[in-house]
Amino acid sequence: MPELPLLDTLPTCSDDVLRLLIPGSLCDARLFGPLCSHWSSGQRVQHASLHNLSDPVDWWRAQLNHLPGQFDAIGFSLGGLLIQALLRIAPERVRSVVLIASSADAASATHQERWQLQQAQWQQTGPRALARSMGQQASPSLSEAHLDLLQDMAQSTPESSFMVQGQFNASRLSGLPVLSDSASPLCLISGAPDPWCTPSVQDRMMQARPDAQQWVVAHAGHYLPLEAPAEVAQGIDQFLSSISPSAATP
Repeated sequence: MPELPLLDTLPTCSDDVLRLLIPGSLCDARLFGPLCSHWSSGQRVQHASLHNLSDPVDWWRAQLNHLPGQFDAIGFSLGGLLIQALLRIAPERVRSVVLIASSADAASATHQERWQLQQAQWQQTGPRALARSMGQQASPSLSEAHLDLLQDMAQSTPESSFMVQGQFNASRLSGLPVLSDSASPLCLISGAPDPWCTPSVQDRMMQARPDAQQWVVAHAGHYLPLEAPAEVAQGIDQFLSSISPSAATP
């Protein structure tokens, strides 16, 4: 798997197609702040909120009412799972897909056990403690400032949204057939030591989509938009710059 190097100057992507950024569990638009700082101020970016997440199909239908005919879908972790749900219902709306620290595996007993533990911790110690525990487990090198941000985002997450996010993650179907059937160009960006979306998880997605671009950040874990924002921004720009204009034709 190619490692994503950090360049002194990030490539400029002149494409004006909207970039829809979809955060992960207990996260909001603040997760992408460091990443977006590496893009030009004229870049078309929109953030999806998971605070009103309900049934994923209903949630997407509401989102699509406020989105252009085609857009680039960029999802972190659970956001990547939601993109796979979108590809099931409206694949023609998605020009390209970027999955950051995500997976296409079906939920397993491990996911269900983790979800039970997360619910218990939310009730016993609150969302801030849960988010800190998740950050330390998935990205041990996170700074205190980043852990504080994870805690603030979790504190802002409604409990109803937390429940829907966890249930969706713990009961999801395999997205591998969806990725395999999708005509949208695909890019996978992951951290080599990510304990949740491991290299073997990434390999299975590459087997489903051998044409996908894949980049690995050697020094970062799961929370890539915080740990390695410049590298992730570079990978997305390189990927979107490689898409031919015909790919945006409805």
